[in-house]
Amino acid sequence: MKRIHRDYTKFESLTLFCALQPQAGEDPLRDPTRRKSFLAQIDAGLDRALNSESTLHGLRVQALFEHMVASFRSVKLLKQEDSGECYGDGIRVPDYMVVTANDECLLIEVKNHYSTDAADPFRLRQEDLRKLRTYATLVGMPLRIAVYWARWNTWTLNDPARFNESSRFAELRFSQALKENFMIDLGDYTIATRYPLVLRMITDASKPRRVDADGRAKFTVGRVEVLCGGRVIRDKTAANLAIRFMFGGTWDYSGPHAEFDLEDNLYAVVHVFEPKQKTPEQGFEWIGSLSSIFSQRYNMLTLRADGSVASLKRLDDPWRVGPMIPDNFRSEDLPLWCFRIRPNLD
Repeated sequence: MKRIHRDYTKFESLTLFCALQPQAGEDPLRDPTRRKSFLAQIDAGLDRALNSESTLHGLRVQALFEHMVASFRSVKLLKQEDSGECYGDGIRVPDYMVVTANDECLLIEVKNHYSTDAADPFRLRQEDLRKLRTYATLVGMPLRIAVYWARWNTWTLNDPARFNESSRFAELRFSQALKENFMIDLGDYTIATRYPLVLRMITDASKPRRVDADGRAKFTVGRVEVLCGGRVIRDKTAANLAIRFMFGGTWDYSGPHAEFDLEDNLYAVVHVFEPKQKTPEQGFEWIGSLSSIFSQRYNMLTLRADGSVASLKRLDDPWRVGPMIPDNFRSEDLPLWCFRIRPNLD
């Protein structure tokens, strides 16, 4: 699913200009004083936003959700619901409207929740939830709350009717959110494959590759091998998928490791990814969901090492970031097990 482009510099800037500046004078649209005041307001507002880390994280997670769902290529329509003017009493407009593959229309409010303690519940103010529900009732669509549990790089999509409600807040605990997760409705599923996944960068034997006395070596990569469970992946699509699993999945990394030939020249630099806990008799291990793998890769593009926001990156082709598993994918070299997990409401 591709994003429909809009001319933000032309139409959105004019709409904002009219919204921020009261019209006065004989020619209000072209009044130079009004234009100067508008640019000053924009500069001040942008400065406040850029200096509010909570605002940046909230907007980044909304963009993450939007691109992630688009990358699944399962929903038929994804639209920002809370853009443009809206008139009504006692309402709050949710972030997105989605038409699923089963033609179900959903309203989705996206929230970011960060906590180092899994026992800390996600909280939503009752007043905000009431207004969201009022809007959903008026337009005749079910309301869902998408929560990004940032500490665990996990998305859940939940029915707010299942929240535990008090006088001030509606709460959702992580364990309950996982059990009652509706992410399957957006096309999400969990992936498993054989281990380890290995990336071998084999040196060009015609170029210098000798390790010096300080343990350093300059070398040129001659070719790259990608392996799954000790087997070389020959298909390009499968190899690209394996690399995305390596850098977006949950397996532990070890490396780089050096391999040498019989003359003690550097032969290859090896990167290994494998699960922390293994069940050898099972024959495969879970490496992550489509949503977690996409989120990890998007985080690498938009977050600094200290966790602060570096970018609110927009992607024209989000599927280039996600796992992008073709519907008819089959590979003996990279066997996949896909688990579609349904919510348990009992």
